[in-house]
Amino acid sequence: MGAARGHVVNFLDVGNGFRYGLCEKFSRFNPNYDKALEFYLKAYNYWNSSKEWLDDPSSYIIRNLAKLAITDMYYFYSESLSRVRPRELNILWNYEDIANLPDDQIWTEKRGVARARLAQIYYFKHTLQTDELAYKWALKAFKDRAKVDAQEIKSALEYISSLGFVKYEGFHQIIKRRQLAK
Repeated sequence: MGAARGHVVNFLDVGNGFRYGLCEKFSRFNPNYDKALEFYLKAYNYWNSSKEWLDDPSSYIIRNLAKLAITDMYYFYSESLSRVRPRELNILWNYEDIANLPDDQIWTEKRGVARARLAQIYYFKHTLQTDELAYKWALKAFKDRAKVDAQEIKSALEYISSLGFVKYEGFHQIIKRRQLAK
């Protein structure tokens, strides 16, 4: 089982190398997002096809890291990918799935990344939801010590709320109200 785990971790490492254009310590090349996605999918699919992994709870972490990497590829680089796979394209659902995982199935920092991405999606109106959900996910990401972007969204929404606007009111509504007041 140790060799199998090594293969899957190597798939993730190779995928990261292609995604960021890094090979070994100092070698750099142009990122190849199609190749990165190919290796992330290998890591994810290997876990799903191997029954021996079901007995090992730490294997869920590797599977979910691969799922997060795949979802990030579609979120950030979908226009650069040569072919889009509809099953993995449900970005919102994949991030929500990862964001709601318990601590024993994903690293807290990575779960925080998924939560921060959800805050961005809701905050920048990539879906029909409200700022209330952006705040909810930003707050959860902040508790997971995620990246700065979650803190920025959380702070912006709290600042707008402190100005006397309806809590979680969308920026487009605030701009309209200011234009009407002039």
